[in-house]
Order: sequence, then structure tokens, then C-alpha cells
Amino acid sequence: MDAFGRMREALSAPAATAPRPALAALGIRVASTVYALVVLLLTSAGVGAAARRGILIPVAVPFAGVLIVTLRLLRPSAERGAWALFTVWLGTTYLSTGAGIETVDQRVSYGIGYNVGAGLARDGFVVVDEAALKAGLADGLAKAKT
Repeated sequence: MDAFGRMREALSAPAATAPRPALAALGIRVASTVYALVVLLLTSAGVGAAARRGILIPVAVPFAGVLIVTLRLLRPSAERGAWALFTVWLGTTYLSTGAGIETVDQRVSYGIGYNVGAGLARDGFVVVDEAALKAGLADGLAKAKT
């Protein structure tokens, strides 16, 4: 048998033992998605239970540590997807329970306030009297003389 005959025979033989890479990759993606959803649901249940007991703040760091460790077990692309899923969940939770920001004026005002607060935190102003800060903002916006 010549080289072409051997090649033809090799190509026509069924690959019974060769795994299908596409199917394996799909299985990994499905497993990663299910894993991320289970972690998200368990985190949600844990945060809810801690909030109902009034111990959310003391357990926040351990919850965050567990979440980080469990998501680090995923492949990098799956980890990014899980963090995106967690971020969407966190944002929708805030929107459904927090103060609604509905108008353009509210959004712009919140953005200004957020930028001021983030700048103060970044520059090391850790202790800020929020009441005095709000009063100063109100007086400045009203052009009041101090």
C-alpha cells in the first residue's frame, strides 16, 4: 500500500476514541455557567440571611473573600462572565431596593455627588462630616453668604 492509500484509510476510519473538542468545550461552558449561577444564588441567600439577622456588615468581608475565591476557580473568560453576572445582579438589587434615580437631573446630580465623593476618598479625606458637606453644597447652590 502506498502513502496515499494509507492516508485514505486513515481519513476514512471512524474516530471512535477521539473526543469531540467542540462538544467538550460546550460542556465546560455549560458547567461554568451553572457553577456561576449556583455561586450567585448561594451568595444571594447568604447575604439575605445576614441582612435579616442584622449582621451583614460583619460578614461582608468573608462573603467577598469566598466569592472571589470561588470565581477564581473558573477559566478567565468564564470568570469575567461570572463577574459581569454578579455586577448585573448587584445593580438590579440596588435599583429595586435603593432610592430610585429616575430623571436626568437626578442622574446628573448623583454623578456629580459621586465624583466629589470619589475624589475626596481618593485624595485621602476619609473622615468627612456628611451633614456639613450637604449644608455647604446647599449653601453654595443657593449662593448664600456665609
